[in-house]
Amino acid sequence: MVPQTWEIQQRLTCIYWPALFGYAFLCSVWRRMMRVIRDLAIGFSAACLLPGSASFSAEPIPVEAFAALPEFDGLMLSPDGRYLAVRAYQGDYYKLVIYDLDNIKTKKPMIVGTDAWSATDLKWANNDRVLVTVLHATRRNFLDLYVNQLTAFDADGGNPLVFTSSKTKAGSRREWLLGDDIISILPDDPEHVLISWNPDNFKEPRLYKMNVYTSKLTLVQRGKRGVQSWLVDQEGQPRVGGGIEGQVFKAFYRPVGKKNWQQLFQKNLRERTAFYAVLIDPADPDIAYVMSDFKADTIGLYKYRLSTASFIEEVFRHPDVDIAGPVFDRNRTELHGVVFVSGDFEVHWLSRIEPEILRKIQDRLPEFGLSIASKSQDYKRLVVRASAADRPDRYYLYEPDKDKLQFFAHTFPLLDGKPLSSVQTMSYKARDGLEIEAFVSLPAGISYPPADPLPTVIMPHGGPAARDFAAFDPMIQLLTSRGYAVLQMNFRGSAGYGRAFRMAGERQWGQAMQDDVTDGTHWLIDQGVADPERICIIGGSYGGYTALMGVVKTPKLYQCAVSFNGVSDLKDLMKHNRKFIFGREANSFIAGWGDGAMLDENSPLKRVGEIKVPVLLAHSTKDSIVSFKQSKKMAKALEKAGKDYQFIPLENGNHTMTIGNVRPVFFNALVEFLDEQLH
Repeated sequence: MVPQTWEIQQRLTCIYWPALFGYAFLCSVWRRMMRVIRDLAIGFSAACLLPGSASFSAEPIPVEAFAALPEFDGLMLSPDGRYLAVRAYQGDYYKLVIYDLDNIKTKKPMIVGTDAWSATDLKWANNDRVLVTVLHATRRNFLDLYVNQLTAFDADGGNPLVFTSSKTKAGSRREWLLGDDIISILPDDPEHVLISWNPDNFKEPRLYKMNVYTSKLTLVQRGKRGVQSWLVDQEGQPRVGGGIEGQVFKAFYRPVGKKNWQQLFQKNLRERTAFYAVLIDPADPDIAYVMSDFKADTIGLYKYRLSTASFIEEVFRHPDVDIAGPVFDRNRTELHGVVFVSGDFEVHWLSRIEPEILRKIQDRLPEFGLSIASKSQDYKRLVVRASAADRPDRYYLYEPDKDKLQFFAHTFPLLDGKPLSSVQTMSYKARDGLEIEAFVSLPAGISYPPADPLPTVIMPHGGPAARDFAAFDPMIQLLTSRGYAVLQMNFRGSAGYGRAFRMAGERQWGQAMQDDVTDGTHWLIDQGVADPERICIIGGSYGGYTALMGVVKTPKLYQCAVSFNGVSDLKDLMKHNRKFIFGREANSFIAGWGDGAMLDENSPLKRVGEIKVPVLLAHSTKDSIVSFKQSKKMAKALEKAGKDYQFIPLENGNHTMTIGNVRPVFFNALVEFLDEQLH
């Protein structure tokens, strides 16, 4: 069961932001990261039927069916449940579409155009006003970037507004970012929301009350040194602040009725500890609910007394895995559960409301795991998401009082009803005995273990402070539909398995983290799944780095490598990171070695001569996370060394390949490449 907020298909993910803030759990960065994660569903295919595969139809599922983005995403009911706002993919962009559910048979949905801006997030400010974050291409400090811009529309599509610091259309580079970080909807104040923003110093964001009809700002809290995220109480008053100053993570609180802030604690960033306050107790403003690993190896949910800076009650903690995030009521004033991942997503419920609703309809959709994607304030109308590892998500509308369940939309309609593969959750031991969770996908119709070894794709995830899941993934389905076995693994340093596991990946780029991938490949061969003569290693972002280092360090293990939006030069990556806020701090998580020789030793660019197999490089030209130069330089080095390679610039694409319609270009090139190398 995968709640809407936590959909993860992580082929690509930010190199340094999760690595830096994933441990500190800063509020604003966490929200942005989760927003991006929903869209990281990168898929690709592997050409025609291969020997050793199951029986497939003469006409394989078209590549474009997998390369497409989900047709519907981000479904959000208005507080009263009348309107449903969705992100609908139309004409290479996500646009806002609003349905009047009370009159759905007589009124056509309202399509709100945003020109070349792609909608990335939706929130209802009140029953009739929707806030839409759009992505806009720009160039700053000699970098091609996509930046967030907050806009608003009435439910009928009227009264559009682009939020700026003035009452005119945004023009300055600083104004583009106004209002994207919404701290609270302020449910008792329908004309305002609370935002975090400071164009003068992004390291010290202020809190403003912003009018959703005029964009007028009223200062609530001045910026504070060492605070990048804020938590407010039920009245919208800031109570907890946290952030980074130098190499220290700090947290502060402000007592009720007081003006001065008091420090709760400070921790050295190298301790990699987690502390994220998620809610002020409505009954006692001196108590906060926090996600933390201060008391144990795994991140749990605790009650925390602010005045004494002490943990007073463990609400829930899993002994083996971290909790991933909270489940709130509609107004985020009550904590209803916590999400954790043990193979797939699960919820430990603290409220009876949601599980009782889901239990009523589970027998009608027995093949799916169910979760509530959105709910009206009175729970009389809900959007239910149905998920499974072997089929795309679909959405239903449900009215509990009438017990009425109605299908609404497919996410990937071209894949509906097609033969798709399931995912096996397994584990293997690394060379030092560390247990590594892994996910094995075989072509539909083939049971585990297969009768004969299969051509195989090894697919390490990005991050590296991210993880993979036993969930539907268009990329994996593409590969298995073409006859490939696929191995994913959560190598040391991956998120979700506790602090010790995270720390085991500390400064292990190209080393122990790489060895975990190598050991997984040997394990799959020993299991009789992977044909040792037909294995390709593929990855994006950090996964692309791992793919390139794989054919550098173990040139006889793989027959080819594919890196998309991947890293090839650690020195250049660290230099690029320093252009961004907290980039210097983030670099300590990437490598941290004191001498350049160690960086070069673990950079594929510096070891091109050791590559003996064909390489496919693809890179988005407007990738602001991993510079396009990384793959461009790698291609030049491969050319100079006389190596077998292909390089595909993905014009106007971003890091996650959700902009620019670049996926079909890459996927089709990949189909041909894998067919040539592994057929």
